[in-house]
Amino acid sequence: MGVFMSRFRSSLSACVLLLAAGCASAPSGAPVSVVQTQSGPVSDWNLLEDGTVEHVPSGGKCPVKLADFSRKSYSVLEVKEGGETRMDGICQYEDTDHAGMLSAYFYPTFGEAIKAHMQRYVGPPIVQRWPDAEYLDAESQACSQSLALKDEIQKMMNSVAEGIVSGNQAKTIEILIDENSGRCIVFDVGEPKARTYAAIDDTDGWFAKVRLTNFLPTEANHERSLDAVSGFFDAQHDRTQMLKALDLLEKE
Repeated sequence: MGVFMSRFRSSLSACVLLLAAGCASAPSGAPVSVVQTQSGPVSDWNLLEDGTVEHVPSGGKCPVKLADFSRKSYSVLEVKEGGETRMDGICQYEDTDHAGMLSAYFYPTFGEAIKAHMQRYVGPPIVQRWPDAEYLDAESQACSQSLALKDEIQKMMNSVAEGIVSGNQAKTIEILIDENSGRCIVFDVGEPKARTYAAIDDTDGWFAKVRLTNFLPTEANHERSLDAVSGFFDAQHDRTQMLKALDLLEKE
């Protein structure tokens, strides 16, 4: 735990410069200008049939609900960097019954690996905001492994679906879990009493990140929080092939 926390704390000085952007993206060395704006009609977000909103630049999705968390807003961060402008996505959720708040972010990876990004730009703001935050190693590893397992199962299901759609025979599928993916970190906070989470994934050059804090840190609320985090990443999967496969099976 000491090495992990020292890496977080050594990144604080660099991350403080990016707090206006929520430490959302890795610096390129060029001046950065960040302005939060309300979501544009069609240019920034697509509204899907089930109420999900899709961040157009990244393809990231924010469902209406994540477990007991209800979506309250979606907007963009207008980031001007190196003469270019991009629109990073933000969705805000609340669970008023259990004192929970959740934010989802979509922003470019700039080629940075998940574990390095987590240590440099995701963990440090938590320690900056709550200096007494205690890193929970076992809970963080369990969360990371659970997300990795569900991702592999989803990939397996997509592979089976592709076989059904194409008519190819099913093949043996191996599930490989990275037990040290570092995709999820969990902290307990002393004042105010809370449990806070950060989890991240990358797809096609974009990070999808979720930050969740629960101010009633009971075991039941811990499970609700993990369900919401897992539900966010489940929503990011492309289920086109699965829907086609189900349609074919129903017609048989």
